[in-house]
Amino acid sequence: MKFIVHSNIWISLAAVALMWATDVLTSDVMASVELSSPHLYSIVFFSTLLTYNWQRMLSMKKRQEHAISKLSNWIGGNLVSGIVASIFAVAVCAFNFFHLAQNQQAALVLLGLVSVVYALPLLPSPRGWIRLRDFGFTKPIVLGLTWGFVCTWLPLIMPSTQYLDFALPEQIEWLFILANCMVMIAICIPFDIKDIAFDSATMAYPTLPVWLGVRKALWLAMVFSIIGLVVFSSWALMVGLGGFVIIAAILCTIIECWFINKTNADSTEWYYVMVLDGLILLRAGLLVSSFFYTAFILRNI
Repeated sequence: MKFIVHSNIWISLAAVALMWATDVLTSDVMASVELSSPHLYSIVFFSTLLTYNWQRMLSMKKRQEHAISKLSNWIGGNLVSGIVASIFAVAVCAFNFFHLAQNQQAALVLLGLVSVVYALPLLPSPRGWIRLRDFGFTKPIVLGLTWGFVCTWLPLIMPSTQYLDFALPEQIEWLFILANCMVMIAICIPFDIKDIAFDSATMAYPTLPVWLGVRKALWLAMVFSIIGLVVFSSWALMVGLGGFVIIAAILCTIIECWFINKTNADSTEWYYVMVLDGLILLRAGLLVSSFFYTAFILRNI
């Protein structure tokens, strides 16, 4: 299990699960579920694996200098494996990229540029060249929006031969995208508590826990989670999914808020990378299960 979590397979599975939930929940409840292209699923999995490997390898030495981190030590001890996995991920993503529609390719390039600017010092500032993630107070927002768009917007894009034809979702679909973005921001905020000492020493601008304090940052995360519930419930009512899906969303929010509230400076690294990331998988599983239960009830009335 340590290998699955530390090698970023766990978080990559979470990305695939969130995309799968998008495919299922946006399907006609009275018809069969249509999944996105296997090429898109493959890219989401391996690009997540690549991005997290890349970021952790780039910051490994600094983390070891500023804080004791079992994850950083594990990465340092398995650096060759991490590099090989990253090269393989690049190859798989490149292969699958050319099997996507042109508008999906354009969307992926746009989102990929955000990831590059997030991880590499390409932005000018009074303090020199910095990364997007060095704006600590915006870090969970950038991450949450990226996750929301990759796992929610991409599956909703209809295949097109035009690069600029993004087939922007309708207003009702934007509610679904916004709901996922809010939930992902909520889950991302507590991670800055784990890195509070490291971020304070290495980032140009403070993170939310440094700026607001740990307790206020956690309350803010729970507010985002509740906003996500309200937006998602509004969307579910508008598309006629019914009560079971909303009940599942309420249960997800209660569980998310409970674990977010439990997070503190003494929480183990395993708690963050296993439990908090696992909330994404739990959410996908509960919402999809409620969708299929709703479909079963409707078909047998």
